[in-house]
Amino acid sequence: MVDRQIIAQIDNRQNVTKVDISTVTKVMPRKMDEIQMQRDMDYILAQKILSGMLENGLIYDDEFNKITALNRKSFSPYLTELYE
Repeated sequence: MVDRQIIAQIDNRQNVTKVDISTVTKVMPRKMDEIQMQRDMDYILAQKILSGMLENGLIYDDEFNKITALNRKSFSPYLTELYE
C-alpha cells in the first residue's frame, strides 16, 4: 500500500521554504511486547538525561549526537525510524 507524505523544509527563522509531497511505503503495524516497551522507556529516560546534560553545558552537540546513536543501538527503540 502507498501513502503520501508531506515534508516541509523550514529555515532558521522558522519560515516554511519548501513543501514536498513524496510517496512512501506504508509500514505494517506490529505489536509491542513488555520487553520492547521497557526498552523504549529506558531509551526515553536516557535521552531525557542526555538532553539535560546538553542544556546544562555538560556535553557538546557532537557528543550528544554520538551518545544518541549509541542509545538507539543499545536500547533498540520500537519506533527507532521516527527518532532518526
